[in-house]
Amino acid sequence: MSKSLPVLTCTLLFLAMLPATAIAQSEMVIVWDGVPGQLETTITADTLADGSQAHDVYVLEHSRIYLQIDELQVENSFTVRGQAFDADVPASFPATVQPFPGPDGLSRYSAWPPGAHFRVNGDDVVLTLDNLLFNGAFADGSSHVWGVVAPQGADQTIKVENNVWSGYQLHITFGQNTSFHFNNSIFKSVPSYAGGVFFNGLFWGGGSWVGTIDSLTVTNSSIINTWGEALVVYEQVNYGLVDHTSFVNVVMHPLFFRGGNNMTFKNNLFYNTRIFGQSSHFAGTFGTVGPAGTGLMNILPIDAPDSTAIAAGRHWDHLNRNITWNNNAWANDEQVLAFWQEGPWEWEVTNDDGSTEVRQDTMFTVEAQNKFSSDTLRALMAVDPTIREFNNVETTPTLELDPQYLKLIIDRIRDFRDNEKHDTFLDEWWQYEADNNPVNVQWPIHEDLRYAADSPAATASETGGPVGDPRWVPVPVSVEEDVLPNTFALHQNYPNPFNPSTEIAFSLDEPSDVKLVVYNILGQAVRELASGSLAAGSYKYRWDGSSDAGLAVTSGLYIYTLSTGSRSVSRKMILVK
Repeated sequence: MSKSLPVLTCTLLFLAMLPATAIAQSEMVIVWDGVPGQLETTITADTLADGSQAHDVYVLEHSRIYLQIDELQVENSFTVRGQAFDADVPASFPATVQPFPGPDGLSRYSAWPPGAHFRVNGDDVVLTLDNLLFNGAFADGSSHVWGVVAPQGADQTIKVENNVWSGYQLHITFGQNTSFHFNNSIFKSVPSYAGGVFFNGLFWGGGSWVGTIDSLTVTNSSIINTWGEALVVYEQVNYGLVDHTSFVNVVMHPLFFRGGNNMTFKNNLFYNTRIFGQSSHFAGTFGTVGPAGTGLMNILPIDAPDSTAIAAGRHWDHLNRNITWNNNAWANDEQVLAFWQEGPWEWEVTNDDGSTEVRQDTMFTVEAQNKFSSDTLRALMAVDPTIREFNNVETTPTLELDPQYLKLIIDRIRDFRDNEKHDTFLDEWWQYEADNNPVNVQWPIHEDLRYAADSPAATASETGGPVGDPRWVPVPVSVEEDVLPNTFALHQNYPNPFNPSTEIAFSLDEPSDVKLVVYNILGQAVRELASGSLAAGSYKYRWDGSSDAGLAVTSGLYIYTLSTGSRSVSRKMILVK
């Protein structure tokens, strides 16, 4: 004879069978009042008698900027979600969080450990950030806050979905077994501290002096204009996946060269990475291993763990490292390749004892740097079959991104390389901003990571489709863009690449004094195609590959810029002969 389950038990079983989204979550809309500190004081005060959060989800209004004065101390699980907004409505933008100084004009964000909007303290906490824009620049232009999240407890999970993080230097876990998931999001405009070198990235952890990582996933995302390592895994994660992500203009490695055990990189685009270059003086200092160069992908050999590592919970089989790179596309464009041929450099330094010495530095050959994998890595693959690299292809440099971003990055590297310190780039406001406003994030964002549909990257993924962040749909090369007279726009030249001539089209939304100028990769003006007052409307100019003096220029990358005094936009084109 069977017995029926108690009603409560049946209800619990039914709830357990439902998908997570079917279980109602309590929400609070934080109606924007414009008062700095509203976000953190509202969430902190919204607790029950036992200290738990009264609501599961805090909703921020779109097209509002929530100015945050104090770090939000996170002890419980909750979600912060931005309202949906209509991207076609003028002045509409994602709900934005931006740091603001205290009443005394000083930052209340910790200097160390790195300050962040959310300092996650409680064990087993799940913090979810959804459909938000985080702007790291203090609203008064005084400085930047270091990061968005700072995990510090045990077994915490950070979920980031459909976010834009702009102007942040670094996110480090000092916790144990942190899980960090960054999906369908953008991390961009990484500034570095004033005069700083390399100490930044999207996420750091995995042992050594920082906390440990349980899982690390970066998927369907973009990491753009990053001064340092994009991701740092000192030793290992229990599960790591980087899939369909675009790494563009990264000064150092996409993944720190030290370790990265249990990591898989697949279907990604690596475009202008390791820009700093590999050279004799910095061979051991910043990750270049051996005179043959590291290329884009490199890991170091490790020994079997000793008793100290085992006691610290960092125990792995050094011949079972489980690292895979497959179906990625990579390229370095002409600006990077030209920079790698600069030098040598020589400078004098004063030692601690007052003596002086002359230091010298010489770049490795382009061939040693412009490659996917290092000799060290290939040697490791020969002895450890769990380290795998296959179906990775070199692609063509056809990215739509404004070349001014890369130019300023290279200029800052030059400033450091000639004497091992910054003489020109002395503050943290050096990144290129198309609207000349480093304090507010331009929306829609100006960065454009589309590439040509006939590029090898467009068919390099595991499924035969495009690699990189899926939001950047490849651009058909045989279809000319529509020129709309009611917008200010500079369009891709057609054809591109070209020989012997190409057409450049643009449109003006109002009468303007314009200049349309072609530059070479050194930033030197080659040909002025248009100069003077033009009415609103659409225009086309043909360039025949000659200079202002009427001389034929050499094949290679050229940059054309349309400027009106208050606005400027650039694109790249390639002349082939």
